Amino acid sequence: MFITKVWPFRRLLPDNLTEDVLRCHLVSGAAPLYNVFPARSCSKIDSVIINKEILQLFTKWINKNSKEILYEFNLLFRSSRDGFSSYTFHQKCDNKGATIVVGKISNSNQLVGGYNPLDWNGNGQYKNTTDSFLFSISDLKNATLGRVTYGHQAVYCNNNYGPTFGAHDLYAPNNNSNWQYNVVYYSSINLSGSVTISNYEVFQVVKKISLSLTFKSVISAFY
Repeated sequence: MFITKVWPFRRLLPDNLTEDVLRCHLVSGAAPLYNVFPARSCSKIDSVIINKEILQLFTKWINKNSKEILYEFNLLFRSSRDGFSSYTFHQKCDNKGATIVVGKISNSNQLVGGYNPLDWNGNGQYKNTTDSFLFSISDLKNATLGRVTYGHQAVYCNNNYGPTFGAHDLYAPNNNSNWQYNVVYYSSINLSGSVTISNYEVFQVVKKISLSLTFKSVISAFY
């Protein structure tokens, strides 16, 4: 089992871990000596809106409270740099897979946005998922999560619109900073019908390979 489960990963594993696993494999009743350091919760973020604490909250929501998967959040779009054109949004965000959209409401510290686990490709097309959500965050103690309740119309892709969730539950019009909000296919995040966005960012959400999890899988096979 050592040859099939551990040896193929020997270049990834620290020498002392490999030696420890081999010792426990060969010596009956041997106790493990190696301790794996926990993985970092998130990496640096290129953002003028959010910080690492917000990313940790997003990770928790995306994983539905599980801590087993980590993510990279790669900036694709920033309205203060790229404008509010739906054309530019789709040019930069289509064909990028899962994304999270974060908007800052004017004259406040409140954030609003949503997670699309699919993509923004297509024109006039609804996409189905039960993993998307909307959110409103005043601070970390006042964050409201609204998961999709009708997954068959969770995301709407249209070249003439910016990011749009549900049946215009959260909708970014073309060349317009006034986002529209309605409660249709998502549970309420306690917003009014319209909010003015001073800036918004879109991040590609990419699963990270966690060496810590690799170590844990190796250790669990032998310890």
